[in-house]
Amino acid sequence: SAQMFETWPHSSASYVSAEKVRSLRVFKPWAPEWPEEQRLFAWKNLVQYVHANQMKVLLGTSIGCLEDYDKQTWEWTKELLHMIGKDHLMGLAIGNELEIFHRFR
Repeated sequence: SAQMFETWPHSSASYVSAEKVRSLRVFKPWAPEWPEEQRLFAWKNLVQYVHANQMKVLLGTSIGCLEDYDKQTWEWTKELLHMIGKDHLMGLAIGNELEIFHRFR
């Protein structure tokens, strides 16, 4: 979280203070191919950043054709939602391009 922006780049001038980042879009909570041993550390850093900056998060989660993958992703999503907390949640985005999902079944 120490490497993330707290203000929008190029949003300040000598007469105006920089605009703080107030929202964040997370496309997925985690992926099976990412190192599991780093997941909680990464999440704790993310949540610390969100809470410290009074941000709102739009959290995404995927849905696909692999039932085990989908179940694991949903469990991670619920866990991260709980860590973020309702006061910092903007919304939950489920799936991507669901209108073409039938092509892959």
